[in-house]
Amino acid sequence: MKTRCLQTSGMTLTETMVSCAVSVVVLGVLVFGLMSFQRSFLASAHHASSQAAQLRLLDYVAMDLRRSLSVTSRADGGVDVDIPDYYQSAGSLIPRTPQLVNGKVTYGTVPQRVSYYRRGQSVYRMAGGVETALATDVAGFDLTFPADLNQAVLKVTVRFQPRYSLSAGSRDGTSLSTSVLLRGRKNAG
Repeated sequence: MKTRCLQTSGMTLTETMVSCAVSVVVLGVLVFGLMSFQRSFLASAHHASSQAAQLRLLDYVAMDLRRSLSVTSRADGGVDVDIPDYYQSAGSLIPRTPQLVNGKVTYGTVPQRVSYYRRGQSVYRMAGGVETALATDVAGFDLTFPADLNQAVLKVTVRFQPRYSLSAGSRDGTSLSTSVLLRGRKNAG
């Protein structure tokens, strides 16, 4: 009778340790890559939301400045804007019927005051006693009044600080600006 030699196949201890080391290196690279991807995604999302907030803020400011009766700079770097009282009551969407008085179209009797200002890293709009944060993570909110009021153009610039950076140092964020033609009687001061 022939005897068969049974061989058991397997890996040696050295082969097992080498394969474990290679697996750890590959998993480490994958984890580092996923963390970098997540950080990049969050930075991109913050950048996109900051740009949307910049545009929303500039749209609000431009809208109120275009329909303003008077514009006054504030000591804190903001601006107060008096606009016609277009609606019957605060928060209502029911418009007033315009009246023709002394050759001028008027809405209501008392203009409404709207204020824009920066406090901390946020820019606020105060209208009818209600304060609304229009933008956060703001690095700068600048209003440049014209030297000659006959030009009546106000430049508004808003800058955001990026939330993420590769180094610990600070870097510039996005910046948008707009120039608005002031149409009514203006008081800059």
